[in-house]
Amino acid sequence: MNIAENYLFPLRNIKALFLGAVFTAVPSLFSVLVIALGNLYISAAVFVPFIVLVVGYLCVLAETQFTNPELMPGWFNFKDIFMNGLKLFPAVFVFIGLPIIATFSVSNTNLLFLFSFLSAFFSFFLPFIIARFAETKRFADSFRFDIVFRKFLAVWKEYLVTFFLMIPLLLVFITVSNYAKFTIIIPAFLDFYFYIVFVRAMAVLYAKTI
Repeated sequence: MNIAENYLFPLRNIKALFLGAVFTAVPSLFSVLVIALGNLYISAAVFVPFIVLVVGYLCVLAETQFTNPELMPGWFNFKDIFMNGLKLFPAVFVFIGLPIIATFSVSNTNLLFLFSFLSAFFSFFLPFIIARFAETKRFADSFRFDIVFRKFLAVWKEYLVTFFLMIPLLLVFITVSNYAKFTIIIPAFLDFYFYIVFVRAMAVLYAKTI
């Protein structure tokens, strides 16, 4: 895969990129919503649907790469995107969300290391978790990490190379986001941009295992 082409891939559909950035920015306002609304649960009810939409779009993106790796899809069918995200979100939450939440809930050093490791471990495989669901659209398959791992083993060399080629882009984005975090939309734009690059690259690899 041409890494420069993959870095620039999100620019093929500017409208979809910016819309996704807006949806990604909404959860960043969670703390503001909690203060404004005075209720944690109401605030969660407001921002979770936007996370579901972003997850659903990444699923559509992965599915598109199986047959047309040159195409970055638009947000044409919000109902389908949302329903895909709704089915996939529990797996993303269990594999990645819970370990992250746990790191803020424990004081024991060993447990902190364990949950941090689990979060990083499953984040590494996240594109294949998304791609696995995109392949079958079955809720249960998003939890079949055994299948995800077997798929990974089939292309592990390419996966690792692609992953390490993602790191420079990620480091640049993290640096810029730290300086521009007060804007909210700039970090959200960079986050969504990276999600697309990462998921798209790995979905192309996943397609080789189908």
